[in-house]
Amino acid sequence: MSLSQFIRENTDDGRNIARLLIDVMEGRLDATKISHRLSAARLLTIYGHEDADDFMADNTPVNSRTDPDDRVWVIVDPDLTRLIRFKTDDGRAMCLFLIEVMEGKAEGAQVGHRVSAARELLNRGFGRYQSRPLPRPPGSTAPRRSTHKTHQRVASTQTPSAATVPAPQPVVLSEPDRESRPLTYGGY
Repeated sequence: MSLSQFIRENTDDGRNIARLLIDVMEGRLDATKISHRLSAARLLTIYGHEDADDFMADNTPVNSRTDPDDRVWVIVDPDLTRLIRFKTDDGRAMCLFLIEVMEGKAEGAQVGHRVSAARELLNRGFGRYQSRPLPRPPGSTAPRRSTHKTHQRVASTQTPSAATVPAPQPVVLSEPDRESRPLTYGGY
């Protein structure tokens, strides 16, 4: 069984992940901050949830300094990858831990940790920016919207102190060909 299949099997084909992210986006968990809600909404938008795009449009200013192509590429040592796979049953032990964190069963798991665990499970189980949406949670009857942005947002203005700080320069260790996908977390 592949790691993707393992994650799908242990999260009710992603329904548990979707339920958590919707609860966070809607502020149903204690100590949920706007940053947690926006992170959950971003993930839900990527995977086609019908209300997440509206939430993001209403709560996110446009930052004109952000460049989505700024990335840091990391090459993972193949020996380290083999060791991690060996010690974690090909990643299954890590996935079980992430599921525990996402479900709030791990001691000290806060909302931000739960959203981060859900993000990693989505990336591993359903692929990053998957064209197939997550299954709808029970009770959802609204038709799915397109996953692209449909709202025009007003750019935020910079404060004087932020304007004087130079933008951070990305550190590129090694940039792979644009056609190939970079190795991350052992390449699985």
